[in-house]
Order: sequence, then C-alpha cells, then structure tokens
Amino acid sequence: MNRAGYALLMVLWTMVFLIVVASTFVLSNRLNTAMTRNYKEKTLSYAIALRGYNEALKYLLSDRDPAVDFLDRKGLLHLDRESRPLPARIEFTDGVAEVRITPEDAKVNLNFLRDDLLRGLLLSLGYPPERVDEMVDSLKDWIDPDDAHRLNGAEDEYYRGLGYTSKNQPLDTPWELLLVKGFGRDVLYGSEEHPPLLSYITTYGTGGININTASERIMRLMGIPEPDIEMVMRYRDPEIGGLRVIPGVFASKGFNKTASTVFSIEVSGHYKNSDIGYNIHAVVQRRPHIRGFKAEVLYWREDVIYSSTKDKRKTA
Repeated sequence: MNRAGYALLMVLWTMVFLIVVASTFVLSNRLNTAMTRNYKEKTLSYAIALRGYNEALKYLLSDRDPAVDFLDRKGLLHLDRESRPLPARIEFTDGVAEVRITPEDAKVNLNFLRDDLLRGLLLSLGYPPERVDEMVDSLKDWIDPDDAHRLNGAEDEYYRGLGYTSKNQPLDTPWELLLVKGFGRDVLYGSEEHPPLLSYITTYGTGGININTASERIMRLMGIPEPDIEMVMRYRDPEIGGLRVIPGVFASKGFNKTASTVFSIEVSGHYKNSDIGYNIHAVVQRRPHIRGFKAEVLYWREDVIYSSTKDKRKTA
C-alpha cells in the first residue's frame, strides 16, 4: 500500500475515533442533563409533599372542638361542625399534593383485639375458617411472651427457617403482619378475592374505637344492630356534628371515644407535570397542649414514585 493509501486509512480511523468521542460526549451530556432534571423534579416533588403534609398537620392542630371528630358518609374527616374537611387535592403554584387523613382509632387495634373479633373480621373479609384459624393462632403466638405455639400457630421453630424468630411482643406497625405465618401481601393489601385487611386494623393507640369514625363494617363486626348503626351515621351529618355521648350498646362493645387522637396522613406530591413524585406516609398522635394541640410522629415513611404523566392524570 502506498503512502496515499496509508494517509487515507489514518484519516478514516481518526474520523471514526472523533465520531465515537463526540457521540459518547453527547450521550454523557444527555445522561447528566436527565439525571439533573430528575433530581430537581424529585426534590421539588418532595418539597410539595412536605407542604401537603404540613397543611394536613396544620388542619389537625386547628381543631376548635376537642370533644368530637367525625367522618361523614363520604368518609371525609370533620374536626367539628363548623370546620370544612381538608381538600383531598391541594394545588400549589408549582404542583399538586393529594392528601388523605385517616383516624387510626376508627379501626380495630390488633394488640388489644379479642380472638372472636379478630376471627369475625377475617371471616367477614372472605377467608375460609381453616385459614382464619391459622391466622388468629399465629398472630397470638407472635404477640404473647411464651414459646409454646397454639394448635394452628407458630413459634421460633417455624420462623428460624425464614431467618428470624417470633417477636413475643405487641406489634409496632400493621406491616409487621407480613412476618407472621398465615399473613402476606395479599392479605394486607388485598386481592381480587379479598378486601385489604390494612383498611380495618391498626397498632397505634390504646385500643379504643371512636364511635364517630368507625366504619359500618367495623360496627357490624363489633355486634352493633343495623338500626343503631344507621342512627350513628345520621349523627355524622355535618349539620349535626357527630355524637357527644356514647350509647350504652356501643360502650359495652368497646366504643369509648367521640374524638380521635391518632391519625394517618398520606400525601402524594407532584411537581407540575413531572413523572416523578414523592409519597409521605406518617402516623401522628395529637396531644392536648396549653395552646391547643401538639403532634408527635409515631411512624414516618417516604419514597419516590415514578409514573407516566398520562397515568398520573388518569388517576388524579
């Protein structure tokens, strides 16, 4: 090959090298730009979620009537007869926060629940009796302090195969059920066959149930007759403002509150039309204070969410 051929070959290889370098630079630059944009949108979505959480907290602490909190027939929380419910969708100039507040003492507390009521709850959700026997016995074994397992339950010898041992203490969070024999994600979060157990249970508080926030399913589970349930629902009309005295039939079944003290706050924040959002889930306990109320955080979880703008608009 002559010198001209070598020169042409070198030129071609040089051009290929420069093209590869340029392409790599462009790709790297685009990647850095996308990462920077994603980080920015994630940070701004987090800030919006925090603002939504603070709005929810400010709403809870603004309660002017500590004797009553109630859920209306639509499931919206009223702090008193005069206050309007917090909007489920709070729009800011730079984004939107979707907020949900749920009184935890509207649910049954697994750490204080009688076996027959737990069994009734699980049966009402559609689980067969033999599965319910396993779930009830296993939960009781998980909570009680001894190492002797019930007929259908489980103790250390079962859990060691899974890499842990029985807790032998009360549940700290409802999600701890995922560790207990007989329970799983399909039970906690629901499936096509069964509603989510998570909607009806709690582990926060001292076990009392607010008559003004308990669902109709919970009231039926606790053995309340239908006419009395309908009476309670009528009292939850915003014009009436909830019950302030607990009728005897309810008091005998474990309803001992007309106001709530522990609340779950779930917030989803999105910056403008970003596909990146931020979720915050907190459980707070509202305590009386010299200037009204103060809040103590009992549980906190946050995570990034990714979704297409189309899907986000569909669910908004």
